[in-house]
Amino acid sequence: MAAGDRLTTVVTTTAKNIDFNADGGAALVDLNIAAAWDGVVDFQGTFDGVNYFNIAYLTWAVLDPSRSISQLTSLATARYLLPGPLTQVRIKCGAGTVGSLTAIYRIVPLGEDQGGAFLPPPKSAIISASAAGATQVVAAVTGKKICPIGYVCTAAGSVNWKFQSAGTDKTGLLYHGGKGEGEAPVAPPGAWLWEGGVNEALNINLSGAVAVGGHLQYVERV
Repeated sequence: MAAGDRLTTVVTTTAKNIDFNADGGAALVDLNIAAAWDGVVDFQGTFDGVNYFNIAYLTWAVLDPSRSISQLTSLATARYLLPGPLTQVRIKCGAGTVGSLTAIYRIVPLGEDQGGAFLPPPKSAIISASAAGATQVVAAVTGKKICPIGYVCTAAGSVNWKFQSAGTDKTGLLYHGGKGEGEAPVAPPGAWLWEGGVNEALNINLSGAVAVGGHLQYVERV
């Protein structure tokens, strides 16, 4: 099962185990109930492929949901998030006496939004500034926050700089004493270095008129 693939299994009056490999990600599961299906469901994992145990899940679209490992009974149609990292996952469905259960499930890599919508792919921007003060690196995006995930930046001479979201500092002042000095930080997978403000451009602010160049990767988040 590849990340992002949506698979569907229908359960009626026969118990069924739905097994898949989450490949280190999380899992998103929709349980659609038809005609008052009255079976039960457990979300389970395993280390050896033989012995299974109940794993934690969150009920999606519930305000401030808490984790549970309890068996699901008296089911209604709902979405569940099984937080990762996970390996082998089993949706253990007991037999119903009436109706049907349709399980729709997919893997969500941990570098993606586990709320059901994938994060957009990272975007790139060139860092090129030579004037003292603020220079725009990424333009503002309506309704979005600019969140850098990594950058490379070097200077042609002695100069200090900082990154800003509009006029708000997002880093401290970074000191560079000579030509070729710079930095290249990268955020861990699924994270970002800092979060910009909604509807705000990302700027680099130089202490003097010295050329600074590089490139930056970022994601846009709501």
